[in-house]
Amino acid sequence: MAPLALQNKRLIYNLLFRASAETLLQIARDPRHIGAKIGFFSVLHTWDQRLQYHPHVHCVLAAGGLA
Repeated sequence: MAPLALQNKRLIYNLLFRASAETLLQIARDPRHIGAKIGFFSVLHTWDQRLQYHPHVHCVLAAGGLA
């Protein structure tokens, strides 16, 4: 994915954020998990530990949600 992201940064970065957000919201909304609307924020990282290009998203979630 990294070579594709280098050529289409805006598109790929938006997809990373959207996919992770939709996944977190969908899982949290499920009554088998939290059954609530959660709060979170996401941060884009574009490098790995060896300083090679590796776009990925880190998400920080609140401990709980609104039922």
